[in-house]
Amino acid sequence: MTFDEIKQDLRDYCRGRNVCTDGYALLLRAETPADLWAILKEHIIGMQSDLLCDYISEHLQAWYDAFGDEARQQGIYLNENVRGAMVLVNRQTDFAATEEADYYVFGRASLTATGGSRVHCRMKEADVVLAGHSRSEVQNCRVVVRERATATITDCQRAECREAATVRLMSGTLIDHGHLAITAYNGSTVYSITTKKITLVAGATIKLLE
Repeated sequence: MTFDEIKQDLRDYCRGRNVCTDGYALLLRAETPADLWAILKEHIIGMQSDLLCDYISEHLQAWYDAFGDEARQQGIYLNENVRGAMVLVNRQTDFAATEEADYYVFGRASLTATGGSRVHCRMKEADVVLAGHSRSEVQNCRVVVRERATATITDCQRAECREAATVRLMSGTLIDHGHLAITAYNGSTVYSITTKKITLVAGATIKLLE
């Protein structure tokens, strides 16, 4: 796949589906493969929330196969564990995030994080398990926080914590099976068998389970 083919395919996709979003406009500014990766890196959080996220997930492998050297020069890797890197994850099978790196989840990926990895996910169809001393900012996905992992959770479809997890629940609900500390905000709801080490802020509530 040539760079011109990538840009033409992007134009055709957006025009055909009426999803000419900010992310689309940013990507079309790229004049070289290096530009494409630089734009994706700079605006990665927005791209995860953008209507283009499914398209990006489906095409990451083809982009990386064609221009992986340019990506790696900027510290971007696809489905690889590289310490200190930005790692893009779009595998539908289980991916083990094991390094001290930033992992950005796209599409229907399934990821288990350990060690000191940092996970960023806003995908509704993704599954994330946080273990070890991993950290995460997650939204929309399904997530389990366990062992000594730490997570900031916003409106996840299903969120659970276990063992000695630390959770900041910004909105939505959390099912508590064990924790080191939970702080809930903004009208969110924690389901738990205890009130110990659970702090409620700004209208958050706790529902005690029998």
